[in-house]
Amino acid sequence: MRRRKHNIAKMTVAETQKCASCGEQKLPHRVCASCGMYRGVQYKDVVKKVSA
Repeated sequence: MRRRKHNIAKMTVAETQKCASCGEQKLPHRVCASCGMYRGVQYKDVVKKVSA
């Protein structure tokens, strides 16, 4: 990080993209937090909270 001080503004901006399966915003190259899918494969089961 010390050698890239001139790029600090570029590094702090988190670019997001739409999930292909649910449409929520997520970080690129990561499993979607809302549905658990990545590139068409289910990697984790997501339990949705139900309001009582």
